[in-house]
Amino acid sequence: MALRDFIVRRRFVHHADRRFTVTAPTVETIAVALYEFGAEMSGCRMAWLNAPELFKPDAVAACLPFFREGSKLAQVLATCVTLEGGSHGQLDTLLRSDRQLGVMLISAGLELVDVERLIRFMGTDQYIEDLKARNTAAAAGKALERPPMEDVEPSGPSALELLITGLAERFHVEPAAVMKWPAELLISIAEEILPVLHPRSAGGNDIFGQTAEEWAADGVTLTSTPAEA
Repeated sequence: MALRDFIVRRRFVHHADRRFTVTAPTVETIAVALYEFGAEMSGCRMAWLNAPELFKPDAVAACLPFFREGSKLAQVLATCVTLEGGSHGQLDTLLRSDRQLGVMLISAGLELVDVERLIRFMGTDQYIEDLKARNTAAAAGKALERPPMEDVEPSGPSALELLITGLAERFHVEPAAVMKWPAELLISIAEEILPVLHPRSAGGNDIFGQTAEEWAADGVTLTSTPAEA
């Protein structure tokens, strides 16, 4: 339901005599995560798809070894976590020295979202399918009918870049403002609300008003966000 995505949702984490406010991951959170940990996120997702039992009972703790760089993790969490009374750079210092804190903050953030929905939005599963197809074709000595995403030379903006800019234009705000939206709010507006307010005769897979095929006809080849990370 789209209405819940308009509500500011938060969790409070108390750890080592400090208080942290965690809000739902923003569009910026997703973008920074893909930039800092794109390969790790794909690897973690692939491992989970192959052997989900290895991630029980605590999936976050099981995944955290994929994300060892505390400074990078701080870059991601800084987009949706506030340390009460903290100073600039203090979150970075704490995360580099306290792995349990990272688990607690990530767990709190994931409680606020539909994780599978965010994964679908990021396109991670499609990236994994393309990677599997490449490996299968290589093992069989065959060429792919289409190259895997990371082998395609980008000739235009990514779907996420286009969506952010298009929504900024529609709502008359800076793209940086859209980056601060909760990620699920952006998904709901793009996938559920705008298609109802502005229905189109052509169906399915719209990326701000046009399908990928229609963008291609206009000379814009959309790249894949996970592959760029």
